[in-house]
Amino acid sequence: MKKTIAAAAGAALLLSPAFVVAQNAPVPMPDPGAAAAPGAAGAPAVAADVVIAAANNMQSEITGIGAVQGGATVHVVPIADLMNGPDGAALTTPLQKDESEFTALRAAVSENGVLMGALGGAGLSVDKVVAIDINDQGEVFLFVQGA
Repeated sequence: MKKTIAAAAGAALLLSPAFVVAQNAPVPMPDPGAAAAPGAAGAPAVAADVVIAAANNMQSEITGIGAVQGGATVHVVPIADLMNGPDGAALTTPLQKDESEFTALRAAVSENGVLMGALGGAGLSVDKVVAIDINDQGEVFLFVQGA
C-alpha cells in the first residue's frame, strides 16, 4: 500500500504545472569571467592573455592566414577595453612591434578575402589590425585597435 501511495505521489509531482514549467525554464548562460573584456557586438569576450599570445606569435599566425577560407568563423575584436583595463600594461609590450611586423600582418590579412570581408562588415580597415589568433577549432580572432 505504501508503494502505491508513493508511486501516485511521484506521478502527481511529475505532472504538476510547477514541475513542467521548471523543466522548460531557460538555462542561464555562464558568465565569461572577470578576466575577459567585452568584445565588439557579436564578438566573444577575450582575455588579455589570448591577445598577448597572438602578438608574441605573430609570424606563426601570419603563416596560418592562408588556410582561412570561406565558412570560417571570424571575430573582429576591439582591444580598447583591455588596453584601458587592469591588463593594459601587460598588453603594451607585446603590441610594441617593429612597423615591418605590422606591415607583414596587414599585408597577409589584406590578401585574404574572408578576413577583409569581416573587417569591412565591422566598418574597419586593415590598418587597425594589431594581432590575429587562429585557434585549433578554426575560429579566427582579428584584434583591432582604434576606430
